[in-house]
Amino acid sequence: MRTRAAVALLADSIRAGVAAKGRPFPNAILLDKENMMQRSHLVLGIMLATSLVATGCAGKVRLASNKSCTAHGGTYDAAAKSCTVAGTARSSKSICEAQGGYYEPVADICERGND
Repeated sequence: MRTRAAVALLADSIRAGVAAKGRPFPNAILLDKENMMQRSHLVLGIMLATSLVATGCAGKVRLASNKSCTAHGGTYDAAAKSCTVAGTARSSKSICEAQGGYYEPVADICERGND
């Protein structure tokens, strides 16, 4: 009879998360759903912060003038560094600056982003 009572008391203690001496089991705190939810939010926040730091907070974007021109349906003239779309030719520098970027003539790229 004592054995059954002891087992029942132990089972009740485990369900309640309390050891025989009245102290909580170490794992009872870890298994609490509310704490797990808080931890998952903390982990998500740390991952977000880490990814923003790793990417430089969205960083700079470098676009090659020829790829940008052809992506918009134009033809690119590398010698003149201009793009012709629908019969209108514009220089790569003017296109880049109109979009708020910095044009690098040697590399023939437009750099936009963190200024």
